[in-house]
Amino acid sequence: MTYSIKSPEHLGIVIRTARKAKNLSQKDLAKLAGTPYSRISAIETGKLEEPGFYSVVKLLRLLDVELECEL
Repeated sequence: MTYSIKSPEHLGIVIRTARKAKNLSQKDLAKLAGTPYSRISAIETGKLEEPGFYSVVKLLRLLDVELECEL
């Protein structure tokens, strides 16, 4: 899957959609990513405005989502 992410809220929607497509719970994804469940929840709801580039890349890789960057 490839998405063009436009905001923290949109990032959350993309991650939630991809996670559900893989039949993973937030806790499952958190365990795979080695991050607290609360962080996954905050990213998915758009409450974590700056989740960190490498954290996002790790989550997207785990979910088989391609990241496209426009500079």
